[in-house]
Amino acid sequence: MQFNELNDNQRRLLVNSIQTYDAWRDVALRHARYKGGMTWKTVKGKQYLYKILDRFGHAKSLGARSPETEAIYNDFVSAKASLTSRLKSLEEKLAEQARFNRAGRIGRLPNMIGAIIAQLDRHNLMGNNLIIIGTNALYAYEAMAGSREVGETG
Repeated sequence: MQFNELNDNQRRLLVNSIQTYDAWRDVALRHARYKGGMTWKTVKGKQYLYKILDRFGHAKSLGARSPETEAIYNDFVSAKASLTSRLKSLEEKLAEQARFNRAGRIGRLPNMIGAIIAQLDRHNLMGNNLIIIGTNALYAYEAMAGSREVGETG
């Protein structure tokens, strides 16, 4: 098996991609903590703050309306909006980086494998609970080594 090292431009693209993905992953994990929403609900003439837990309408009361619950609500709405905006921006940057990577001939991982790994990572399964082995790991080894395997089609 023979390997060709990445040139300086390819290395720069790879580093940018890794940094962008790491930033996206950090924001995505923080954003996941804001899943659901919060709403005010009137019960027997009194307003209560409810945290929506799932799509089935399950919710948990966080208490009657007060300066504390209003602060909780405002902080939640503000943080969720900020993280949503940042996540969208990073997703756009990742899509742009993917185009650069294709043009720079790096990132040879087949789309299907990448999509599966991305879904597993979104559920925080990669690393501790699950690892990629065998020929599918070759792409990661190449990226870590800053080189590309040159085979019969190389």
